[in-house]
Amino acid sequence: MTRLAPNPLAPRELLQKFSGGRWAIGGAAGFSLIEVLVSLSLLGVAMLLTLSLLFQEPRALARLDAHREVLRAMEQVLEGIRAGQPLPTGREQIASSAIVLPEDGSARDVRMWAESTAESGSGLYRLTLTARYRVGTQWYDRSLETRVWRK
Repeated sequence: MTRLAPNPLAPRELLQKFSGGRWAIGGAAGFSLIEVLVSLSLLGVAMLLTLSLLFQEPRALARLDAHREVLRAMEQVLEGIRAGQPLPTGREQIASSAIVLPEDGSARDVRMWAESTAESGSGLYRLTLTARYRVGTQWYDRSLETRVWRK
């Protein structure tokens, strides 16, 4: 009777080869306490990072909403000037009644200034709108510049 040579790829030999020499099936070997603590601490750090991102998201959305609201209000003031409202002479503050913002918006304490300067006597004016507003406790400045033609 002929004996077969042991198969080098038998499951037991593979298991021993890939488990660092420890038997993992049917034996008492497993993860050590240190390995479990390290993996739990890594999982905790990942969870804390995820939670911090989730808590920052509403503030970021409020800031983006405020930027959009103020830009829309600046565009409305600019369209009014293009439609024929008088150009400001020098730097003038825009009346708060002319600044249209949503009632439940994120932008607070919005102030807006307009400044116009003549360019080369051809009836072309450089118009700069500047807005300063608050979101929460942080102040922001936005500026919009364009050219306006007047006779």
